[in-house]
Amino acid sequence: MFILLALLACTSPQECTGPSECAECQDTEAPCDTGDGLAPQPDEDYLATYRPSVVRTTPQAGDQAVDPSLEELRVTFSKDMMDQSWAWVQISDATFPESHDVWYEDARTNVLSVTLEPEQVYVVWINSEPDYMAFMDTYGNTAVPYLLTFRTAAE
Repeated sequence: MFILLALLACTSPQECTGPSECAECQDTEAPCDTGDGLAPQPDEDYLATYRPSVVRTTPQAGDQAVDPSLEELRVTFSKDMMDQSWAWVQISDATFPESHDVWYEDARTNVLSVTLEPEQVYVVWINSEPDYMAFMDTYGNTAVPYLLTFRTAAE
């Protein structure tokens, strides 16, 4: 027996808050695309039970030629996150960037201001079990830990 699961989503780039506002979604329960490039938020009851995960970082994990003049590390999560709660985790002095300030740019994107050095490997955990799990969604679910590694280019 095969089970096929399909998720319908409105692809209209217009701003909307629910299916009834998108012409393409008039007869569906699918959430509308809000045009920000991220997956639409399903019903709140669905969201309450799942942990958020990293969907995007700047720089990208594994990048081997990051511009050393980059001044911010960014992480975007799959769900809206709790404000004033984060865990950019250092595993060693040698591989963690000099950091300054941290803030949420929007409900899903956290920013860490940094100073990077050329030709340096950086290793940063975004949450780290069991003790450093402060990135959490608005329901209190901790984000799945994510290892961000990258190397800066020569000047």
